[in-house]
Amino acid sequence: MKHFTFIFVFLLSFSLFSQNIKLLELDGSVVNDDTLEVVGLSSETVFDKYLRVTNAGSSDYTIWVTKTVVQDVTGSGNEFCWAGQCYLPYVTTSNNSLTMSPGDTVPDFSAHFRPFGNEGTALMKYEFYDSTAMVHSELYIRFISQ
Repeated sequence: MKHFTFIFVFLLSFSLFSQNIKLLELDGSVVNDDTLEVVGLSSETVFDKYLRVTNAGSSDYTIWVTKTVVQDVTGSGNEFCWAGQCYLPYVTTSNNSLTMSPGDTVPDFSAHFRPFGNEGTALMKYEFYDSTAMVHSELYIRFISQ
């Protein structure tokens, strides 16, 4: 029973901390834990998704981003930009972090998909975190090339 109580309290505290990083559409709507869709033609050069990130906590956070390719389109490319740097398709974790004070909102995240003429659906998971403060938020972006 003690083991179960410890796990429950740990998961509850992690859940409470995870909302300290807010992921926002440009219109201000919160998209934490959502799956966003970007649809375009395979003949387009690039599909872009821009987000704002807010520190909704009460202390400074140093935020990193990790990308996981859940589903890919053969022959396509993807990249993301964070904290003033864009990362090639093979990079999964940002080399740069961004230190944010409480209440700060930055427009520093973007995800990009390059279909290179290929049709299909790609799904990327993006995780925003400060490992020392146990703060974590995530979302998925589905890129549909037609």
